[in-house]
Amino acid sequence: RDPGASRLAALMFAGNTIDTAFSLKLPAGSGPIGYFDAFCGLKRQHGLTLIGVGDEDGHVDLNCATDRPLEQGDTLYYIADHRWSAGEIDWPALCRKGVAA
Repeated sequence: RDPGASRLAALMFAGNTIDTAFSLKLPAGSGPIGYFDAFCGLKRQHGLTLIGVGDEDGHVDLNCATDRPLEQGDTLYYIADHRWSAGEIDWPALCRKGVAA
């Protein structure tokens, strides 16, 4: 709705741009991880930007609460310069003590 928003969306979903939107499933044994911890850790460790989370019921949240727990099976939507597989991510390093199970 704001000027430039459609351009941003077009860039995120264009396969021929450097930074593109991708998704991956949080693998078994990798949760729970707090959204904010995942957001910061994925950016810091892998240079990707988490932009949303989808659950197994098909609900997608593009503006997650910082304390939202990410569970195995959730789909993580992110922007990066290439696709990452779930096996390339150090999931335990993203976890922080105190995140509720």
